[in-house]
Amino acid sequence: MGRGPFDVAITPDGSTAYVLSYCCGLHPKQSPVTLIRTATNTALPPVYVKRAPTRIAISADSATAYVSDTQAGEVVPISTATGKARAPIVVGKGAIAIAVTPDGRTVYVGIYSVVRRHFSTVIPIRAATGKVLPSITVGELPVAIAVTP
Repeated sequence: MGRGPFDVAITPDGSTAYVLSYCCGLHPKQSPVTLIRTATNTALPPVYVKRAPTRIAISADSATAYVSDTQAGEVVPISTATGKARAPIVVGKGAIAIAVTPDGRTVYVGIYSVVRRHFSTVIPIRAATGKVLPSITVGELPVAIAVTP
């Protein structure tokens, strides 16, 4: 696991924990997402994302973990079956919160604008295609997102 564990999410079936570490170690421009098998407390080889992952959310079917990266301005989908990162989805710098709807159709990403502090948004993403949908203006600094069933 990297230095500075920052966030953790556990698959709905409880089998795997995904731990975000904020930066560095052997990969100065990447940060590890460490997968831990909860039955044995065994760490698997990490998946590397860019430098500033902030939050992680896992789909209800446990198929995909989504990592928001505030500096890269991306969401990185990780296949839980393969442990491999898929193509990043560009959402804009400041991605600091993330949640997946219970049906797994939409991923919501909170974006904080450092330049325009009072202009923060939530970006919906169509999970099946990675298509970024029109943004939703919200209050300042959307640091957490929760979706009701």
